[in-house]
Amino acid sequence: MKKIKVNELKNKLSDFNSEYYRLLNLTVSNVFLDETNQIITIANFANENEAMKYLNAIKENKKVFENINVCAIVKNKLSIKNLVVKTKI
Repeated sequence: MKKIKVNELKNKLSDFNSEYYRLLNLTVSNVFLDETNQIITIANFANENEAMKYLNAIKENKKVFENINVCAIVKNKLSIKNLVVKTKI
């Protein structure tokens, strides 16, 4: 599996947010799960419906995940305000 440049992906997510979701003031962060895996979170959705609209929109956008091998896109069930993209570095 190709390694992902996490900062590159975070920048693409931030650019997407600035272009299409500027008024939501979303935050993009990353957290290490272990030595080789980390998650990137997009937070500050008002509700689950808003997060699901975002998820559907970002999955349709070809630029964000262009040349990036993403393992999974998972909606975090523990908090409806977060959208999680799991990556392998």
